[in-house]
Amino acid sequence: VTVPAPAWSFNALPIALAVWMLGVALVLTRLAFGTLRMWRITREAECLTDYHWTALTSRLRGQLDLREHISLYASEEIALPVTWGVWRPVVVLPADSIEWSAEWRHIVLLHELAHIKRRDCTMQMLANIACAIHWFNPLVWFAARQLRVERELACDDYVLQVGTRASDYASYLV
Repeated sequence: VTVPAPAWSFNALPIALAVWMLGVALVLTRLAFGTLRMWRITREAECLTDYHWTALTSRLRGQLDLREHISLYASEEIALPVTWGVWRPVVVLPADSIEWSAEWRHIVLLHELAHIKRRDCTMQMLANIACAIHWFNPLVWFAARQLRVERELACDDYVLQVGTRASDYASYLV
């Protein structure tokens, strides 16, 4: 008696789903590590309670009509100002920001608060999630990168719209 061999059928769907899920997990892991790194940097940073910084922050918050409390920190671990936090916005400045001129403080803080006003952290988080879901699509990664560039340009434009001279702003950036 001969028994016919069972027919083996190849199903690519479970394999494709597993590969897709692995890609999503890797991108989300990278996002989680970046968030944890910023949380650690903020936790170890010095809270800026200097009168000049707090008064300027309060004045600019009123100018931008920002209702949420914004914490300022200075850290040795970063070279450029960073704004992060979807629910509780935080601005982390380089440690040498304590020595900045009043005009440069005003320009930098205005730029960073413009990110908060525009909800750029939320938009970037959504872009990162889109990159995680569509990790295999280079157009999504390009769009997320372009979003970052346009976000910075929009905040630069805001700083210029409120009266900062373009030549002064450019010289500070250089």
